[in-house]
Amino acid sequence: DQRPAFLRMRGVEVFGETRRDDGGMSSTEEPTSRQPEATGAREARAAIAIAAALYVMGAALIATAPLLPNVSSPAGAAAVAAAALLTAAGLLIAFSRRRGGLGLACAADLWGIVLIALLCASTGGASSPFGLIYFFALGHAAAFQPRGRLILVSVAGLVAFLAPLAYADVPTAFGAVAAVGIVLALLTCAVIHVALERMRVQRRDLEFLIGATANLDASLDPAETLRKIARTAVPEFAEL
Repeated sequence: DQRPAFLRMRGVEVFGETRRDDGGMSSTEEPTSRQPEATGAREARAAIAIAAALYVMGAALIATAPLLPNVSSPAGAAAVAAAALLTAAGLLIAFSRRRGGLGLACAADLWGIVLIALLCASTGGASSPFGLIYFFALGHAAAFQPRGRLILVSVAGLVAFLAPLAYADVPTAFGAVAAVGIVLALLTCAVIHVALERMRVQRRDLEFLIGATANLDASLDPAETLRKIARTAVPEFAEL
């Protein structure tokens, strides 16, 4: 036993090592503390929970469809609302069971775009006020998804937003409104994405420095200290 004598005599508990109590009995203690949940996993669970909340909000907005003019298919709007609630329930189940990740959140964004496109087709096409709900999917992807998936969601949202051009008579003002709306939406998503990604990088650097600093005085053996710092760095690099 390489521990100092006062630790051996007093039987101080060391995780994973043999412990001797005052009566001379020895036992092996297993670590009882769990590793904290990784930052990436926490963000993925938050993305799933927020996606579920957005689906519920979308269903609540769709409930106002009967009050709007030019609603060609109230039954279609009701079906979209029901699908949104079912999707929210599935996302909440995944959240409670700690299943899925950012891939599931991205799939939820893309499925939401499909539902919004169907909703717009049922509520006036190009003149549907529910086209604004596309911001839900785009903003959610900008906040949580990496750049490649954000581009995918943005392209899908753009195609769905312009879909009424293929199946309905579009008023002349639609072009100007669409151009301004698309530019504002893409710029807003880009600013949100860049700002949050910068915050994530700074947070990861800070967490790594805090973890490495905490390990500096954990052992007097330089080799053991370097091994602990390396173990601290591995999860951080894995998230990059």
